[in-house]
Amino acid sequence: MADKQKRIGFFINEALVALALTPVIVSFIYQEHK
Repeated sequence: MADKQKRIGFFINEALVALALTPVIVSFIYQEHK
């Protein structure tokens, strides 16, 4: 049970990192195509 919870926590952490990086990546791509 703890293993499943750990996996969920890892997935949430990865999702938060992805959300945090998305604006950075988008702005970088936007700057490149300007």
